[in-house]
Amino acid sequence: MKLILSCLLTLMLFIQTSAQTVDEILAKFEIASGGKEKLLAVTSIKMESVLKMNLMGQALEINLNTVKEKDKLFRRDMSGIMGMGSSYILITDTAGYTFIPSMPSFGGQAGSSSMLNKMSAVELAGQQYEMDCAGPFGPLVNYAAKGYQAELLGTDKVNKLECFKIKLTMKNNQQIQYLISAKDYTVIQVNAVGEMAANLSGFASIMKMFGNDRKNMKTSISYSNYNMTDGLLFPSKQVISIGPIETVIEHVSLYINQPIDNMFYRNTK
Repeated sequence: MKLILSCLLTLMLFIQTSAQTVDEILAKFEIASGGKEKLLAVTSIKMESVLKMNLMGQALEINLNTVKEKDKLFRRDMSGIMGMGSSYILITDTAGYTFIPSMPSFGGQAGSSSMLNKMSAVELAGQQYEMDCAGPFGPLVNYAAKGYQAELLGTDKVNKLECFKIKLTMKNNQQIQYLISAKDYTVIQVNAVGEMAANLSGFASIMKMFGNDRKNMKTSISYSNYNMTDGLLFPSKQVISIGPIETVIEHVSLYINQPIDNMFYRNTK
């Protein structure tokens, strides 16, 4: 009897999921996230987070401060580690910069001076989606009006949870794959390859400054511990997987629609 019921439930879920279009799924995602109107009304996001990773067998915790102003600014400041100062990524509607502080000599490797790098037009265009303030997954919200295309690729399972698999193609042809829970329409996982994988990881510009190859890069980010803030749903934990390397980011505080100080636009050393 249990087997029969399980089969029936699986069949019902299959019928339900297969009958929905990509726009119907994303409409339910918007509702679950707080509603399209409220998401599009967000003008700024401030977030304080802790990044946890292992480097050469040493557990590290790095403070992150992320600031977004709708269509104007994305900035992420990262506290220093192992004798380094703070670094940052700055993206605006007109330019983008990456700053890496001077590095001390370590493990027989010579140290280096601080570097402030201006992004190329292609690099900037590839990361300006970060200025989207429509919740934690802004590109999905009202995607067609932003000039994006969305395609339903079917369903897949993430940790035994049935998910819709949606491919989003942006105006610059960069692609992101979203896995959205068929149960509650929250984003469970995001996948990308190549340049978009580097961008999603948050380390694309820094990797370029060090000459790392990103063409064959693959990134998977899982999201969990969802909480409501000012009527909008945000995940408080994400796990970034790049091959065998995992980095955990836990968000400590979140502020929505607060004024953004002009100091966050600075691009000096």
